[in-house]
Amino acid sequence: MRTLFLDTETTGLDGRRDRIVEIAIIGEEGEVIINTLVNPGIPIPAEASRIHGISDAMVKTAPKFDALWPKIAAPIRGNRIVIYNAKFDLKFFPDGLTCAGEIHCAMLSFAEHRGERTPKLRRFRWHKLSDAAAHVGHEWSGSAHRALGDAEACRSVWLWTNESANTRSRPRRAAQPLGPQMIPKAQMVAPYPDSEPTRVVPALTQKPRRQGLIWFCIIVGIAIAYFVFH
Repeated sequence: MRTLFLDTETTGLDGRRDRIVEIAIIGEEGEVIINTLVNPGIPIPAEASRIHGISDAMVKTAPKFDALWPKIAAPIRGNRIVIYNAKFDLKFFPDGLTCAGEIHCAMLSFAEHRGERTPKLRRFRWHKLSDAAAHVGHEWSGSAHRALGDAEACRSVWLWTNESANTRSRPRRAAQPLGPQMIPKAQMVAPYPDSEPTRVVPALTQKPRRQGLIWFCIIVGIAIAYFVFH
């Protein structure tokens, strides 16, 4: 199963009446699979154009979504599709991309990884793609709010989030033995729950025992000598 990153630009926010005006899909290595304008068949509102910069003139000769769908569905089918705000983009596809093998939301994964809770909404705080991209050190090669540029940013955020999660879950390296006579495990303590066990110097229990035995022998010897010579 391949991992692909998808982004769209649209005429608005309503999946029932608005349409896709641009779509991009890139692969795991950042290779461009699809990057095309889409003729939505309806005018693009000025407020939408101000965000993504796509005008009616730009999409006038672009193919319509129905004509593009077979080309879009082919790489998606059976693969893992990662979208930054998946719930938003999915509503613009007639089938909700049910042909995909898996669908993942990079925004939710990043929010959970950051762990900033919003008490009122009782969930992790969501971050804009531009903020998440800045946090992971993404370098923009294209424009923000264009499908290709956003798909590339989504890829950077997803890869960073997964790498960070793997690093966190990686088991800590056990302390290496220093010699054949080691402190028993019961004497290994961790100052804090997530810290490495600290070796505790064992109490000098052998020496006092030996000294006690010597004094016992001396006392017994003195007692024997007393009875022998008296």
